[in-house]
Amino acid sequence: MLKLDKLQRKLNTDDRDESAHGPISLGTHVRGIRNAAGLTLSEISKRSGLSVSAISKIERDQISPTFFNLMRLAEAYGIHIADLVSTKQPEETVTARLAVTRKSERSFTEADQYSMASLCGNLEQKRMKPLINRVSPEDPNNPVENIAHHGEEFIYVISGKVQIRTDFYQPIYLEEGDSIYFDSSMPHAFVSASDEDAEICAIWLPAEGHNHVEVEQEFENVVRLRQPLNTKK
Repeated sequence: MLKLDKLQRKLNTDDRDESAHGPISLGTHVRGIRNAAGLTLSEISKRSGLSVSAISKIERDQISPTFFNLMRLAEAYGIHIADLVSTKQPEETVTARLAVTRKSERSFTEADQYSMASLCGNLEQKRMKPLINRVSPEDPNNPVENIAHHGEEFIYVISGKVQIRTDFYQPIYLEEGDSIYFDSSMPHAFVSASDEDAEICAIWLPAEGHNHVEVEQEFENVVRLRQPLNTKK
């Protein structure tokens, strides 16, 4: 696997070439990541656990990937999910970095019972990963699973009502203007607690001593094997 900075430099060039004809789609962006890493569909299939057919359809924008599948692809490429779903062109890293995302510039990626938009995705190698999530009511035939990843997470409810579920506490209900901060190594999930979608701002921060690649690798183990996290500092 290419190192993240090397992959990002090559990806930036490839994406700029494609985006010369207009904004790029999620599928085009994901394909660009794979091409920049020099991986075949078969190779990324083995790394992610997704079928070649599913990856191909994602890259051609024929299907909308689920949240779990986005996480698996991000882990396979060694990048954060926010970088995977952000199709905005990164800027050169400079001293006194700053990035702004206007509301009109947000681009949402559809996932199973979630829609996600990466914020300030044009700023490379951020420690925090901010996202806007649109959370749907839970489908009884497709329940949302609790997931865990190293680090800490902050949730602020922009609109609607949200149910926060964890393995250790009773469900917590948050309404517009409410917020919660928790250790994300504690398995958790959130769904809309009404008949309407809710919108939240979610900020992830990897644990001290763990880079985002290690966090995503641990997360993949939980999703696939339901193994306990190694939470040692």
